[in-house]
Amino acid sequence: MTRAEMIELLRNTGDWPEGFTWNYWGCKTCAIGLYARVTGDDPESLECDEKMKRELGIERDSVFASIFYEMMGCAPVTPDAVADALERLEACGV
Repeated sequence: MTRAEMIELLRNTGDWPEGFTWNYWGCKTCAIGLYARVTGDDPESLECDEKMKRELGIERDSVFASIFYEMMGCAPVTPDAVADALERLEACGV
């Protein structure tokens, strides 16, 4: 999966795996969990982290922590907010 495909998936909830429900506050139900469900990985495994790093060019800690701190105290973190953050990274060449 490419970063562009992940952004597209985040924005199109109709394409999510059956039974997946978004909740940013848990690994299995946020963007990591969505990615893992689509790729067949365990969202809490190091293998999933490594695969995300290779395929999406991002690391869990750097990207998702920055999203968390940016949104903390504001509105809930939505799939679109995560997609927007991934697009900002792309625009910066990260």
